[in-house]
Amino acid sequence: MNAVVKPLESNLWDHLAFVAQSRKDTVIKSEADILVIDNGLECETLNRIGRSGIHPKFGAARAEAVTEAFTKKSPPLPFTWTLGPLSGQGTMDDTLTSLGLVKTADLIGMAAPMKTMGLPSNSSKVSMSNV
Repeated sequence: MNAVVKPLESNLWDHLAFVAQSRKDTVIKSEADILVIDNGLECETLNRIGRSGIHPKFGAARAEAVTEAFTKKSPPLPFTWTLGPLSGQGTMDDTLTSLGLVKTADLIGMAAPMKTMGLPSNSSKVSMSNV
């Protein structure tokens, strides 16, 4: 599973950071265990926390410190914390809930190795390329 999920998650975090760069005042903090995108706007969709590699042992303290990037502003900014299947070794839901954050949605993704999908190479209905 990790052979598919790691690149899928990596693409998600790269995409979020790339889109955020279109606003010149955006601050992107990319560390080994976390990605924080502060767009400076009152919009939870554009203010993001992701790529959470926080170790469960230190989860609550680290998560609280990261969320303060938004909650300690005046006025506080709304934000979204996006979890992937590899985030916090699968234990971040409880940690974030303990900090008062509310889970609002599940996003379902699908991935399949292109070589094993069984599509005819001359199919005119499907176009595949590396991106």
